[in-house]
Amino acid sequence: MVANLNPFRGPEPDSGTVFEVGYAHARGKLILGYINQFESTVDRVERLQGHLTRYGNEITDRDGYRVEDFGLPLNIMLAVPTRLVAGSVEDCLNQLQQPVMSST
Repeated sequence: MVANLNPFRGPEPDSGTVFEVGYAHARGKLILGYINQFESTVDRVERLQGHLTRYGNEITDRDGYRVEDFGLPLNIMLAVPTRLVAGSVEDCLNQLQQPVMSST
């Protein structure tokens, strides 16, 4: 599966696309996702929403919602099972030619 995981109507990807990624993962499918640029979730939310509040290890956005800080470009549940590509859909499709690394 190839998925556009760029921000959509806010700092997160489209919820329908995210659902489809989850379904593909549950079915054991290879998932490639493309985003315009690699930046942490914290950096993306700050770029799109403005000032973040930091108190100790907790980071919240302008609405007071906590922003996860794992240093990943997407939510951990998307970033881990997805082979992420910075660039366009064409860049992502070119990655299909690359071998898949096995964790076994």
